[in-house]
Amino acid sequence: MHPQRVSSAVSSAGQISAATIDVSLSATRFPEAAALVAAGVTVIATRARGVDYTMTATSFTPVSFDPPLALICIQRGSTFEQAVRVSRRWAVSVLRDDDTATAISCARRSRVKLDHLEAIAYRRGQATGAALLTSSLVGMEFRTLAEYGAGDHLVVVGRQVGECWRPAGDPPSAPLLRFGHAYGSACRGSSDIAEGVS
Repeated sequence: MHPQRVSSAVSSAGQISAATIDVSLSATRFPEAAALVAAGVTVIATRARGVDYTMTATSFTPVSFDPPLALICIQRGSTFEQAVRVSRRWAVSVLRDDDTATAISCARRSRVKLDHLEAIAYRRGQATGAALLTSSLVGMEFRTLAEYGAGDHLVVVGRQVGECWRPAGDPPSAPLLRFGHAYGSACRGSSDIAEGVS
């Protein structure tokens, strides 16, 4: 796309003057721009036909408190998309800032079955049967209400079922964040982000 001329200068009197700057716009840079939105990291889990599936995502978004609704975005054509469309039930674990290894493990596309959960402490959600990570800040369970195709992702809207869960007696902890291409938090350093985070 060709550069656009944008008026931008302000006079000492506070009025906009006639100065211009060049602004280059390119749709191909959108993923880079979107990566600069700091976001909390979650592990989404589901269980379909007796097999556990997980993905690491920053796309979890509460959308309504009454009724309690939230959405997730899943890459089209992924194994996790197929599993969620079969099970129509899923669990969300909000990760702590010291859970980078868990985020990386659950993000790897080749590790979608029970084997990668053997090294992670979790319990079964009573409403969904999906894995809720016991080290997380909070865990929630959802039943799918609607699905919407949106480009290369599937938007899944779910209603919260059962009880929200958090470790008893644990003091509040900082959440794990994704910013740019790294995991970290507002208080700690960061490490390289794994491929496969939505």
